[in-house]
Amino acid sequence: MDELLPMPDAGPVPALLGPSKASAAVPDTRPWRLRRPVFAGVLLYGTLALFLGTVGWFWLRERERGRQDALLTRVHGASSFFALDPDGAIRILEDEVLSARPSDDTRRRALLVVAAAHDQAKRFDEAERAYETARREWPAGLELGPLYVPFANMLVRAGKVVRARELLAAPGATAGYGTDAEVEVVRARINAALAAPLVPAIAPTK
Repeated sequence: MDELLPMPDAGPVPALLGPSKASAAVPDTRPWRLRRPVFAGVLLYGTLALFLGTVGWFWLRERERGRQDALLTRVHGASSFFALDPDGAIRILEDEVLSARPSDDTRRRALLVVAAAHDQAKRFDEAERAYETARREWPAGLELGPLYVPFANMLVRAGKVVRARELLAAPGATAGYGTDAEVEVVRARINAALAAPLVPAIAPTK
């Protein structure tokens, strides 16, 4: 009968429930975008969207700036010939500028030229409406001279001398308009019109 030999003391058998401490301590050397693919994708597409949005914003801003410059050029062009062709200047300003979403500054300039063109054509009611529109939209703090001085001059031509005097007497009415000599010409016209004697109507002879 075989003799039973004693088993060697092999020690406890390690549990096979997970990695050993030695293997868990090994660092993951893969690139971070492979270790965090979702985060890497979000970051990539977010950066791309930000870049494209910034480029698009600058492009739209420059495009709008170019469009406004073109509208302002039309205003300057109309202001150079409205005395010779008031109807042509008004047509350009109304059809190509005022109806094309101009900036506030370009719109004010266009309204002043439209008013001056109507004044040149002796359409004083239309000129007064254009000046009043510009007056309602005139921003606080902006110098009043470019509006009030030609407005008062038009009122003198229209026979509304008292109103012209009141307009030119308003605080800051002449600020920012040309030279003092040009303003004095308008004042002289107002004073001359106020000093002119009224001519009685003459009854027609039978």
